[in-house]
Amino acid sequence: MKAFYDALQEQKIAILESPTGTGKSLSTICAALTWLEDFNRAQEEEIQRKLVEVEKTEKESAIDNDWINAHRKKLESKKSLADVEESMAQNKRLAARLERARTDSSRSSISDRIRKRKGRVIEEENVEFDINDEVHKEKDPDSDLIPVDYLSDEEIPEESESPLKCTKIIYATRTHSQLNQFVAEIQKTRFRPRVVTVGSRANLCVNDAVLALKQGNLINDRCNELRDSKNPNIGAKKLKDQNGEKVPKSTKSCHCEYFKSDAIEDLADQILALKTNTLDSVVETGRRLQGCAYFASRSVLPICELVLVPYQVLLHKPTREAWGVDLKNNIVVVDEAHNLLQTISAIHATELDEKQLSIGATLIRDYIDRFRSRLKAKNFMYIRQLQKVVVSLENLLRKFKNQPENCVYTLPRFLTQMSCTEVDFFKLLHYMETTNLCKKFHGYFMRYCNSVGVQSKPKEAEKPVSGVKMLMNKLKNVENQENLSKIETPEEPEKPSVAARVSSPLYHIMQFIEALTTPSDDARIIINKEDPNNGKNARFHFILLNPAEKLRDIVKNSRSLVLIGAEKLRDIVKNSRSLVLIGGTMQPVDQLLDAFERVCEIPRADIREFSCGHVIDDNQLTAISLGRGPNQHELTLTYANRSTSATIAAITQCLVNMLRQVPNGAVVFFPSYDYMGFFMKAIKNSGALAQLSNVKPVFFESRDANSNVWQKFCTAAKLEKGALLCAVVGGKLSEGINFSDELGRCVFMVGLPYANKSSIELQEQMKYLDEKVRSGSGSAFYEALCMHSVNQAIGRVIRHRNDYAAIILLDSRFAKPNISQALPGWIKDRLTHHDNFGPAFSQLVKFFKSR
Repeated sequence: MKAFYDALQEQKIAILESPTGTGKSLSTICAALTWLEDFNRAQEEEIQRKLVEVEKTEKESAIDNDWINAHRKKLESKKSLADVEESMAQNKRLAARLERARTDSSRSSISDRIRKRKGRVIEEENVEFDINDEVHKEKDPDSDLIPVDYLSDEEIPEESESPLKCTKIIYATRTHSQLNQFVAEIQKTRFRPRVVTVGSRANLCVNDAVLALKQGNLINDRCNELRDSKNPNIGAKKLKDQNGEKVPKSTKSCHCEYFKSDAIEDLADQILALKTNTLDSVVETGRRLQGCAYFASRSVLPICELVLVPYQVLLHKPTREAWGVDLKNNIVVVDEAHNLLQTISAIHATELDEKQLSIGATLIRDYIDRFRSRLKAKNFMYIRQLQKVVVSLENLLRKFKNQPENCVYTLPRFLTQMSCTEVDFFKLLHYMETTNLCKKFHGYFMRYCNSVGVQSKPKEAEKPVSGVKMLMNKLKNVENQENLSKIETPEEPEKPSVAARVSSPLYHIMQFIEALTTPSDDARIIINKEDPNNGKNARFHFILLNPAEKLRDIVKNSRSLVLIGAEKLRDIVKNSRSLVLIGGTMQPVDQLLDAFERVCEIPRADIREFSCGHVIDDNQLTAISLGRGPNQHELTLTYANRSTSATIAAITQCLVNMLRQVPNGAVVFFPSYDYMGFFMKAIKNSGALAQLSNVKPVFFESRDANSNVWQKFCTAAKLEKGALLCAVVGGKLSEGINFSDELGRCVFMVGLPYANKSSIELQEQMKYLDEKVRSGSGSAFYEALCMHSVNQAIGRVIRHRNDYAAIILLDSRFAKPNISQALPGWIKDRLTHHDNFGPAFSQLVKFFKSR
């Protein structure tokens, strides 16, 4: 806590490691909120000090014989007084708003307003019904598909900032469930900050008719459409989901029944009055109050002291700006930052395949043919530019899709190959965003592709065939071929699934165009060739090689960045007051240090490292690395020899012998699903699986997200015989799952989970680091990826002060200094390497007998 607090106070960057189970969340809460209290108190004292100083200056200037000096002092005094008065007025308005929230959030006043609200919809002040507009739309049902007049490329709307704001802590982690857990930890302390949870419309929307659309882009567009609609009846019959099916409406009005200013303010009052603080509770209260949880959360965000956000909001600048998450002079906390740079890369990566481009090109061509005479000159120009980009991408992909190898391009080379030098991608992207062009195209596609889908009379062949109709016929023919094996269900026409698969190609195309505006040195475009054997189309794959740039902004504008974990990193770093990285297993940190020093230009003297020991005693953990199995076969599980029968036998013998000494549950981590599947098949064929199952029942992790393997294992592990769970490093059970107490008395790591070095993405990343940093940086990155995964998996076995467990590392390479030094300190200090099985087995027996 002291290291955390000092980093905020001294505006330094710190990398803090606190093992799981040592109270990391509580330490973060107490340190950050204590600093915030002290900071706010210091600000109040500073205001009072300035007031006294202004009064003193005015008195001195009144008796100063040097009238020039007196006038200068008087001007400075007036400026200081204006700043003080502005701060005092801001504080007064904030206090009044919070007092109103406390008063208006009382149960009786809320109940009265709900009763009055029932049966009526309060429209926003800027919503006016125009009978002429209704008549126009009835005569021209396609008017909503035409882009509005686009006047200027320079008219970029400025963000409007709330007049009320406060210094805040912005806390980010991977999932909303982890954010809810963080709120629960706050309740254990004396602190009661104003808390708001940021989420997408899909997470916060309370309108079932809109939620039925399922896809995030469609939900966003429908929300905007309902709020912007002037006529409460127009479009009521056009509400369809991504399958093209009609969605049941809860009201006849085209307005959203939850977008009501008084209901939204009532919900905002509940948040500010500390009566609801998790995402689930805000949604539940929104339904009860008949108010929009999304806009209520956005409205209170500027004056909340603790803002909880998922990674995607913090690390993706457009999303951050859309929510109005202002980093300037604020603390930013990012939990679980061990894979921070990889997370940034994943968020900004995008793919575009041949089918999406084919659909997009057909859709744009058909749209232009239908509306050419109605498009304004500038609208027509940009839509033609978009068409050129899409057609160029489609032609380029077809050119390379049958190449023997995948192709890699830098951004300048790729743009040259596209032959679109006359297109300004920044202006095109701005046009698409400003005019909601993706929404227009999606509406056009859904309106006309579904009418095509229901018409199949023979006489239609005599009529001119539109591009959309040709596309739908082509797609249905393809799908019929794909479904020949499903002949037993011929009554299923699969029309909805066709629409679902091709409903919004323009959203993906726009995302790819946005990627093309990335700084050229930091990105690569990989053209993946067609793979008919796996059913994969040819595709473009955009990857980011320098994610640190995206964090630079955060460090510059926020008071601190706490990463409980470099161009994208730099985007965050440049906005913060100080940066603190915290995680359960932050080692190895060399890549992060390079990101801050080289990309974010932070001096090494301003970066501090601190690692906490574990709260357990030495007799509560034993860690063993093993070089040979009971059959004396060397355990060096490289890709070349890990699948030999002797290696499989050695691993199995280790497990059978050691598990007899382990009470309750144990976990074995494999490098990949493929290798775990190979191992399972091998021991099943040899009969070793039955032998292993006699010691403990064996459960294998499934790729299926709905699998109940975890629940079955937990039940069996708590019995006297216990159970064995075979899981995969990097799988859903290796991160976020706690193997505490009976669930994990022993964890085995089989081999080292190195990434596939033949991956073209990994090769480009390593080559980039070798060229931009120094020789060998690529290999260090490759090593770090592996050890981060190892540490995350084995580090979850000890969960609290009274827990105990054994860690067994089945690979001789764990004895190498570069490998063992990358382990967390609390494991590394307790690690013993044994070349032979006998001494390792004796150490394990002694450990559990002492328990």
